[in-house]
Amino acid sequence: MKRIKPTPNPSLKGRVSKIWRMIVMCVITAWAMQISGQETETYNLPFDNVMECCMMPDMQHALITTRTPLLKPEYAIVRDLKQGKNLWKINMQRDIDILASHEGVIVYGLLDGKKLTFNLYELTSGKKRYELSIFPTYISDEDDVVMGYKITGSNDILFGTKIRRSKQLECYRLSTSELMWKADAAPNKYEIWNDHKRIAPHRVVAIAEDLILIDTEKGVLNHQPLKTVINYVSLDSKVAAVSSAGTSIGLSFATSRGIFSFRIGQRNAMGPGSITVPLGSQLEAINSNVLTSNDAIYVSDRKGLYCYDTELNEKWTHEFPAKTVCHADIRMVNDTLVMLNEGYGVYGDGSSLYKNTLVTAGKMFYATYNPQTGEESSFDPIKGDWNTDQFGEHLTLETENIFVPNADETKMVPVSRPAKSLAIYDRNDQLLVIDNNDETIATIPADEVYHIVVSDERHLIYTNQKKGNHIYVTDLERNVLQHIEANYINLMLQDNQLVVSTTQEIRIIKL
Repeated sequence: MKRIKPTPNPSLKGRVSKIWRMIVMCVITAWAMQISGQETETYNLPFDNVMECCMMPDMQHALITTRTPLLKPEYAIVRDLKQGKNLWKINMQRDIDILASHEGVIVYGLLDGKKLTFNLYELTSGKKRYELSIFPTYISDEDDVVMGYKITGSNDILFGTKIRRSKQLECYRLSTSELMWKADAAPNKYEIWNDHKRIAPHRVVAIAEDLILIDTEKGVLNHQPLKTVINYVSLDSKVAAVSSAGTSIGLSFATSRGIFSFRIGQRNAMGPGSITVPLGSQLEAINSNVLTSNDAIYVSDRKGLYCYDTELNEKWTHEFPAKTVCHADIRMVNDTLVMLNEGYGVYGDGSSLYKNTLVTAGKMFYATYNPQTGEESSFDPIKGDWNTDQFGEHLTLETENIFVPNADETKMVPVSRPAKSLAIYDRNDQLLVIDNNDETIATIPADEVYHIVVSDERHLIYTNQKKGNHIYVTDLERNVLQHIEANYINLMLQDNQLVVSTTQEIRIIKL
């Protein structure tokens, strides 16, 4: 990226008047949804400390996680919405995750504080149906499977407890706990996968130690080697992001829904934002996400950007200069393959104080490619010399397709994103689309930028990430069917119904 000095460009006008906006905010505060003629069911939640809430697949029960004043999980509660009563709850201890499933409630992690297990509980009674001595890497209701690795010992990073791990991937029937198959498919160093994607029924592509293609009924079908670990040779490395203790110590990032940001030159309570990384120390997770588009699979590692077909046969490779690439975020924006090289690795060994810390490595850049051939269309180094008065210490880039409602709010319109352009948020919460000549070609207030968050075969659901209370329901041609105002914490589409969960209630809207 060159100067990032966009020329002045007037912002888009607001969609409604200030008076109308005030009215809308009052309606939001009162938790009302302005939808004419819609059929809804509303269930109140009798809690004042809801952290997460989701509807179970049976559309009658909800799984609710509460929190303490210190924002730590306290209980996971199963509630019968139609009867208006809580059925059972489980104490959410440290290092535990909980999921809703067609088969019941899944709880996995250090449930007893000693070993990692996977547990399935009956939905209404809370009775444990079975326990598996694995840590899951993939759980699928659609394929009725759970895959993972056997691990013994405590997974306590702070105290560095020894862990005995297996390199064999195990697959079980989710509904019955029946062992289906085992295969040699080593995970990464942390006994998990770096990323995975379900590409078809019973077909999964995952980055474990290598890129692997799995048939959930039969086992591993194919694999491609990846360079996901490097020996770091610099003696004075910048600490990159958040340590295992959660301390911000340098470059911070967030790639959720295609948003990426970083800062440079920060300090923390432990001193300057740099440490001495011992010669030869390993940096892990030197890879991108898995991206699938038009029967192609895209992934990058330390050496290159790769395109494979759905059987994991190579279609093309774009090689990178030595020591250029580390962890990257790959997206498809319109018909252009976009790669944001985030330039970090995970510090995998050495002092337990810094283990799992993100360490700067490689060179940050933003590049675009032809998805059919791998030919590079543009390459913009990110040097950290942007206008901090305009963009702040964090440079935040948008890498997904983004949308705005048209003037009469009847259609969601994609924002034009030329191949050689960046979309960057400034200090005033505006999204600027900047071309390769540093000219601003679009300026959009952040509260008018929308992403697709959930969809089914008939509907697309758009929300605004800044406000978190505007929801547009459209058909597949992006024609607006409903506009909903709600301070939601979770959205779900099932059986032609939209489930909107808040900290106060669950509303089921029949579409």
